[in-house]
Amino acid sequence: MPGLRRRVRGAGPYRLLDTRYGLGAPKVAVAAGGMVALQVTGRGGVPSAGVSAVVLNVTATAPTRAGSVTVFGTGSIRPAANDVNFVAGQSVPNLVTAAVGTGGKVSLYNGSAGTVHLIADVSGYYVSGNPSVVGVFGSLPQPRLLDTRTGVGAAKRSVAGYATVGLQVTGRGGVPATGVSAVVLNVMAASPTRAGYVTVYGAGASRPTASNLNFVPAQTTSNMVVVPVGTGGKIALYNGSAGTVQLVADVWGWYSSTNAVPVPVSGGGAIPSVTSIALSWTNPASEAFTAVMIRRTQGATAPASATDGVGVTDAAYPATSFNDTGLTQGLQYSCALFAHNATAAYAAAATVTATTTAAGTGAVSGLVTDASGAHDGLAGVNVQVHSPSLPLQSYATVSAADGGYTVPGLQLESDYQVCFSANFAFGGSSDATGYVDQCWQNQPTSGTPTPVAVTSVATRTGINAALAHGGAISGTVSDAGGTHLGLAHVNVQVSSPSTGTHALVSTAADGSYLVPGFPAGTAYVVCFQASGATGGSSDAAGYVDQCWNNQPAAGTATAVSVTAGHTTPGINAALAGAGAVTNVTATPDTTSVDLSWTNPTGGSLTGVVIRRAPGDIAPATATDGSPVAVPEVAKPWDHLHRHRPDLWCAILLRAVRPLRSVGLCRRGDGKHHHIDQGDDDLDRLHPFLRGHHCRWHQVLGLQRGRSAGQRDFRQLQHPG
Repeated sequence: MPGLRRRVRGAGPYRLLDTRYGLGAPKVAVAAGGMVALQVTGRGGVPSAGVSAVVLNVTATAPTRAGSVTVFGTGSIRPAANDVNFVAGQSVPNLVTAAVGTGGKVSLYNGSAGTVHLIADVSGYYVSGNPSVVGVFGSLPQPRLLDTRTGVGAAKRSVAGYATVGLQVTGRGGVPATGVSAVVLNVMAASPTRAGYVTVYGAGASRPTASNLNFVPAQTTSNMVVVPVGTGGKIALYNGSAGTVQLVADVWGWYSSTNAVPVPVSGGGAIPSVTSIALSWTNPASEAFTAVMIRRTQGATAPASATDGVGVTDAAYPATSFNDTGLTQGLQYSCALFAHNATAAYAAAATVTATTTAAGTGAVSGLVTDASGAHDGLAGVNVQVHSPSLPLQSYATVSAADGGYTVPGLQLESDYQVCFSANFAFGGSSDATGYVDQCWQNQPTSGTPTPVAVTSVATRTGINAALAHGGAISGTVSDAGGTHLGLAHVNVQVSSPSTGTHALVSTAADGSYLVPGFPAGTAYVVCFQASGATGGSSDAAGYVDQCWNNQPAAGTATAVSVTAGHTTPGINAALAGAGAVTNVTATPDTTSVDLSWTNPTGGSLTGVVIRRAPGDIAPATATDGSPVAVPEVAKPWDHLHRHRPDLWCAILLRAVRPLRSVGLCRRGDGKHHHIDQGDDDLDRLHPFLRGHHCRWHQVLGLQRGRSAGQRDFRQLQHPG
């Protein structure tokens, strides 16, 4: 049936055609008997595909002679219906529903002996589909159901004043004989002898007081009408004038009144493995279709209804496959697939039968090559094999010198995923810049790999991969201070949200690094983590993390571009040294201690945590002891007055990194001594503390960016 569609959707109003200004057609009036082909899909909010009809408000303006306009799908036969009727000098609009024709176009025909300008504004469109759900519209190529001038659909005579014509609409002109709630008509009144109107309504219903079109003597006028279908599939047309009139009606389409049961699914398939069966099917092309209910029994007889057997799943549209897992090896199973609609009316079942395989193992093998150059085999490629049905099992191997590999010992399953990691690949034409990781059949590792079925005790061969050339990023990480020495052991992290790739390397002794194997892209992020960095002037104090182009690690990094087969050089970093609290002092009295210190200058300082413990041993971490400042003394504070009845307490200060051990000593004579020793001087510090009978405070550091559960406090000194 031509022009079927599922539902109407609004679009616009948006002007698609105006011959007065050259919009949508040449800037010229349409000639007598001329035609304009108007592109409607892909314009004015109408999709480029999946559209069966459009709703247009068509206006004829500045006609030089009386006539009409007919709108129809380009490439189809022009119907006899008139959509807009006019007289010379008159501007007349009408709402038109037209099927979309060849190339997404509709044609507008000037049915007059003179010229006329045409305007068309789109108001909506209909999506293609099958009209089998309640209220869904099916379009038709405007066949004529009534013409009292020629005797079509009624007697060949004018309709008398205040008379009614009964018109059969179902079962005619493409309108179904049943299941129709309403029809859409273009109704025309011609040759009226007196002024009046026409009312269209369902046969057997009370005639409404509203009119559908109005006319004056000798005027020909038309309008689109949506009318419910009445008794016997008929409608009634009432002549609301004292004179006679000729009536014409062309059907544009109809609305469904039934919720049809979809046809069954087709093309059912079943691929068994040891403990699962992979089911597949083709969905029916029916608007009523919503899902496939799958039921299962053990043995050769499938469930007879959608309630028999064991429920497997209700696979919603557009799913066309399902892996039925958790089955017993070596047993026969039968499945019934029931297509159904939203009200759970089920189609006849499509059935499949399969037997799970016996216990045993299979293998996969293949060849990994360079996708370019001489297509040499690539050695050192890590081949990873995994089945979602076996979440606790994973298999891997490394390709040989010729690129060949075999992964044995695989349990029989139908959904293995085989992926290739090229971090250490060599032997091709792009060893310097690396190769791009992929899964079988050239699928990206960030996507859903194509499954590989291993369903027999044999080797599944031909699981090959040709790895594309990657791009690389290189640079040097140095100390921003001193003599700008290269920094070793800096972690360089490279990632790209757009390609889904990421990598991590560590800088060499001279601070250099190279990260190969990236797909081409323009949004790579390169960041430098300095924990453990060595070789510069601030090793003891540490260095501040950053991203490329001197961007803060917590900010928005500058993007780096990567080109396949090339290295992007010069992605360097000069890391600034970090700092620690210094010049710690404590002034006690009988019930309180005044603390003061100097904050470090490193930009990563956020605050100082102070913890207290009675006695000679200070808190070892930021959670030991009891809090003095809760949660912390925020930067830039550098002092604290705290009342406390204890004679003495140990205090912990938090800075960016563990830098130096700083002690405050109170000797037995009541005098205070400030101690500031480096990490390497602990052996000298401990005897000093013991010799002076000191109770002391400890200052420790914290690396910025770690969570509370990962704070890396170091115990720097222990008094004797």
